[in-house]
Amino acid sequence: MRRILFQSILLISVFFSTACVATKPVMVSDNEKSIKREFVESNPPERPDWVDSIPQSDDELYFVGLSNGNATEKEARSDAYQNVLNQVVKYYGELIKSQASETKSVKALSSDVIDPYIESEEKIQRYAQAYVHEILPENYYTEHWLNGFQDEYKCWVKCSVSKQKIQKEIENFAADISERYSSLLPENQNKKYNSTKSVVEAYLAVYEAVRKNPIHQAVAYAQTSAGKAALDEYALQQAKRIIQNISIERIDSTAYVEQGSQFYASVHLRSPDYEKITGMQAIVTLVNKNKKLGSTLYGINDKNEIEIIINTEKLSYGDYSVQIQLLTDSYAALGTVYAQNSSIAFAFGLIHAGLEFVYSDSKYKSGELEKQIENALQEQVLNHELPIVLDKNSHANPQWRFIMQIDCAKLKSAENVEKIRVKETVLLRHKDSAKCKSAEFSGIGLSKTEEFALRSATEECVQQLKEDIQFYQSILKTIGEKRK
Repeated sequence: MRRILFQSILLISVFFSTACVATKPVMVSDNEKSIKREFVESNPPERPDWVDSIPQSDDELYFVGLSNGNATEKEARSDAYQNVLNQVVKYYGELIKSQASETKSVKALSSDVIDPYIESEEKIQRYAQAYVHEILPENYYTEHWLNGFQDEYKCWVKCSVSKQKIQKEIENFAADISERYSSLLPENQNKKYNSTKSVVEAYLAVYEAVRKNPIHQAVAYAQTSAGKAALDEYALQQAKRIIQNISIERIDSTAYVEQGSQFYASVHLRSPDYEKITGMQAIVTLVNKNKKLGSTLYGINDKNEIEIIINTEKLSYGDYSVQIQLLTDSYAALGTVYAQNSSIAFAFGLIHAGLEFVYSDSKYKSGELEKQIENALQEQVLNHELPIVLDKNSHANPQWRFIMQIDCAKLKSAENVEKIRVKETVLLRHKDSAKCKSAEFSGIGLSKTEEFALRSATEECVQQLKEDIQFYQSILKTIGEKRK
């Protein structure tokens, strides 16, 4: 009985004792809180030197890949292998960046700009993957750890390939990229370009496409007779060359421009490359006494011509030169490209009016008579400052002519005395249209000789010609005053 009672008291004591312990907080040390990571084993047992120091060789390139902590050895090996792939991609990128640093057009670009293109370049990824998958891992080294209650495997893998093979693949990469863009160059297109504008735009399209990707810009090249040339620079230079090859074949213009007329010049252009010239312009500058009087921009018509018109209304008399400069600034990538300069000259001055004498009877035609009338007319041109230059040769400028109409009549008179009547009219014509016409001048001469009678009658007409102020005023009104 006492034994049963003792056992019951003991159980009750244990119960309360247990309950009290459960209600109190349990104190755990920091060491007990941390999870222990313990080394289990490695394979091979001895850690190879290449794990801590990547081998160096003149002929071979080594990559050592390291995995993260993985749950299985198989996963660790795969992870290490992927790390090698990433290293190869980066290595390809570094090689390309080294080429880029030597390329004038992209050397100013920083790694921050180039690196994202390397990482996203599909061809680089393909080449790197082909390289990694083509070679077999030479060695593995694996460490097995126990991280708390979890297995953790870390793996190192060593791979190698010849440096010559890497360089060859980089060259293949550059060749593939170059072929992609070179096929778009006009000389490699079946499409025939018949205008300078279309072919220049085609070259610039290649130029701009290459420059969108600095990696492509660094490696893409064009094969020329002189060797390889950076493709973007080649395309740009070809566009400029086509424009700069445009030349002025000939210029049709007038050497002398009279008052009241405009200066015209037709500039004929030629391209040795393409039939149609478009996209070009010309700056035309008028110069007098080494002073520029102004510039005008002209376009090119569908006949490959520049039609230049210069208004002479405000020009002073004198000699002028017209400077012609071919250019284009239609393409932003090209900037302003100058093709050719040329210059033509013209003189601007008085009207050249030729003299023509018309007689009713040719037997009275006399060089002395013509000279007398011509001198009188020239004197009045100077006196009234008429904008006219008299020319004895009426064919010098057939558009402008002074026509002297002279009629001579032999009249009856006393025995042994010659009586001759002279009638004169001066007509200023332009393109067979009368501009000014004088009154009829008339004179009668008497003499024993026919020659003296004719001279005397002419002198009377000449005097009337000098005194006909109204005639010269009408010329001034029609043609305009002489410019100073």
